[in-house]
Amino acid sequence: MNQNKMTEIKQLSDSDYHKTLKSYSNFLPHVRAILRNLKNQSIARVEESDVWSEKDEGVCIRELSNKLYDMNGKGWFCGFRVVGLDNYKTRDHIYSRDAISKYLIQRHKVKPFTLNELERLLPILCTSINLDSKTNKKLSEIGKEHQLTFEDYYQLKHYKLAGLELEVCPNSRKVFSSTRTEYMMELVSQEELV
Repeated sequence: MNQNKMTEIKQLSDSDYHKTLKSYSNFLPHVRAILRNLKNQSIARVEESDVWSEKDEGVCIRELSNKLYDMNGKGWFCGFRVVGLDNYKTRDHIYSRDAISKYLIQRHKVKPFTLNELERLLPILCTSINLDSKTNKKLSEIGKEHQLTFEDYYQLKHYKLAGLELEVCPNSRKVFSSTRTEYMMELVSQEELV
């Protein structure tokens, strides 16, 4: 990933941030743990050398990935589902945990995160879409087959390669609409948005 050109990700809206604090009691401790992990890795690298070895980065990716899994449960639901399925019992964490972890490490190397930045960023990175388990597995296979990067996931290339479209999920109660991106909106039919 080119460190000079990092994917810019918008921040969570104030209303969704407050909803997060009310809905996810373990959110702040997990964010603090992720930030601590990033700081510890970068401090260790500076003390030893300025170069992170692949092994060091691999360990950090695994640790961050596990913390993301512990933190996000079913994810921050953006209010969309895949069109044309019979069963919507699965939530896809749109961006792979490993890809998110790599993004966090690269971004932290360029400009270290503050706690507030992570609090506003992680729900967007951990957003989810309703689908079925078969489609979820297919998306995972596409990600591996095409060796998608965080930028690829963020631009929903796995959804595009699978030929999927999105629609607003009816009767959704807890929706974090500020987790929606322009790339999601590209997959929603215009009639759906009216």
